[in-house]
Amino acid sequence: MPTARSTHRRALVEQLLTDDLNLRGEAMLRGEDFESDALGAPLPHTAHASLPAPVAAALARLKRRYDDDDAGSTRVISRSDAHGDFFVLHTTTDGDDGYVCLFDATGDCDGAARTLLELCEWNTLEATLALLSSGALPPGLAARRSQTAWNQFLRRQR
Repeated sequence: MPTARSTHRRALVEQLLTDDLNLRGEAMLRGEDFESDALGAPLPHTAHASLPAPVAAALARLKRRYDDDDAGSTRVISRSDAHGDFFVLHTTTDGDDGYVCLFDATGDCDGAARTLLELCEWNTLEATLALLSSGALPPGLAARRSQTAWNQFLRRQR
C-alpha cells in the first residue's frame, strides 16, 4: 500500500517527466536541440559506492540489462522533498520505455515503475525488475500508449 511519502514522490516523478516531454516538444517546434536531466542531475559514478545496498543492487540489475548491452542508460539522482532525501534510479532505453525506482535515504523502496515516456505503471520493486528479462510493458501501460504527452503534443500540431 503506497504511503503519503511514496504517493507524493511518484506524482513528482510523473510531473517532472511530463514537463520534460513538453519542453522537448516546444524546442523541437523552434528547431532547437533540447538536452535535459528531467529528474535532476545524475550523481557522479564515484558516489555510487556509498549508495545503500538495496539501491546499489537495483542499480546493478538495471545497468547489467541496459547499460552493459548498450541498449539504454541508467542514472542515479539524489533529490529532497518535504519527506527527506531520496534516490531516483532512472533508466531510459533506446526506445520510449524505461524504468524508475524510488528509494528513501536508507534504501527502503517507495515504488518502482515501468515507464513509457512520462507514463508510469507503479508496482513493487521486484515485480517491476522481473520485467527486465523480457523487456515487456505491463498490459496496462501498453494500453495507454496513445495517452502519452508526446502523442497529445503531436495531435495538437496537426
